[in-house]
Amino acid sequence: MYNSTCWYPYPQTNASVILTDYNVADVDCMLKLYQDIPWDGRLLISFKGNKQEGKDIITKAGFASQKWYYPIPNHHSPVEIYTDEYLPNVYMNHRYIPDNMDAHLYNIIKNETFVLQLGSYFVELIKSINTPHCPVEYAAITNYRKPQHQFITTILNNGTVQKTNLQPEGYKNLQNLKINHDVLASVDVNVLPLAWVGKQLVMPRIIHPTLLEYWVKMKTNITFNEDEIIRPFDAVVLNINKTIPTGKCYWEMVPANCFYDVEKSECIFFDQEYCWDNIDIEYAIARAISVVIYDPIFVNNKNKWQLLEKLKARYGLIKEWSVYSQFINKTTNAIFKNP
Repeated sequence: MYNSTCWYPYPQTNASVILTDYNVADVDCMLKLYQDIPWDGRLLISFKGNKQEGKDIITKAGFASQKWYYPIPNHHSPVEIYTDEYLPNVYMNHRYIPDNMDAHLYNIIKNETFVLQLGSYFVELIKSINTPHCPVEYAAITNYRKPQHQFITTILNNGTVQKTNLQPEGYKNLQNLKINHDVLASVDVNVLPLAWVGKQLVMPRIIHPTLLEYWVKMKTNITFNEDEIIRPFDAVVLNINKTIPTGKCYWEMVPANCFYDVEKSECIFFDQEYCWDNIDIEYAIARAISVVIYDPIFVNNKNKWQLLEKLKARYGLIKEWSVYSQFINKTTNAIFKNP
């Protein structure tokens, strides 16, 4: 189990966190909350119900400012937290969302009613106009992985991204992440630079879409423009080939873990956590193109199997494809929790 507010950066010494499910009937409670915190204090609460009505009772209670956070699937066990500064769109590759919420989430995002119809929120309450709001604009919590692979990633309003281990046993993997990025940069792979700030890894915020997001934007209802698929894959494979001198197979050089600079046709890789010694790079290439099989943006595409065969042939993977597939499945199960 994990703390659902682990993404919130303020310690209890200068902020209060009250995870009571307040609603629009709790006007008296809001007044008491206002009276109980110091003039320069901040308070994070959970709220269920109508957002606009919630905003009204918070204002009536006297709070100078309020910042709303949008957790999905809910505030009890969030895997992503959005804000008005960083809202989801239908192009994003959302994380592990329950099947029964997928359609609802898609519809309220598509209809631009996400902030009003989510129904489950965090709200930061500020008593003084001189107290700044929390700098977090987005947070992701990979609690669906095994404990040693669980991280908190936060995008801040100062142009940086921070990554922290969620569980104590994950700090070693955080250290490995930094080492991997340094090694990849040394062989001219285009990878995000990482720096330690205390026990957190900090990296620059990138404005480009991930490769998966780019493909979704290029998608039509019937088919893909194959060139828009193959050209970026060539850029991915080019970078994978650069890793040969390291003697390692880097497992996360995949479309979900790279930003794509459309103008330059370049990939910028991030979150390169996993690698193995003495494994041929063909395994990494096979995993990269496997996105055509399992990612939702390809699932209903009538040409996906034909596209996969073209990619396998293009990168010389046809003969040993069954071997690569078995290794991919085995390794994925070793990293992620079993369903």
